Amino acid sequence: MKYRSNCVVKKGWFPETAEDIDERFAFVSIDADLFEPIYRGLLFFYPRLEKGGYIFVHDYNGKMYGARDAVQRFSREFNVPYVPLNDVCGSAIFTK
Repeated sequence: MKYRSNCVVKKGWFPETAEDIDERFAFVSIDADLFEPIYRGLLFFYPRLEKGGYIFVHDYNGKMYGARDAVQRFSREFNVPYVPLNDVCGSAIFTK
């Protein structure tokens, strides 16, 4: 990471690793592969997302993981639209 001092890396399971975070976000990248941490990540970060901010969810089109189900469930439950991308991993983006 070029600007390591601007990054906070926490090893562990989400959302336990974020219990002490009380900030707002402009950009969030979720690359957790599994349904539960992705869904819980969306529940945690979306309310803290600044207007005009983005949440990038990796592996939306992954066939072995739960990203698609997590994105679709969050979108359906909270009426938050998302945009699927046609990138290599088939990511999805939420914006506020």
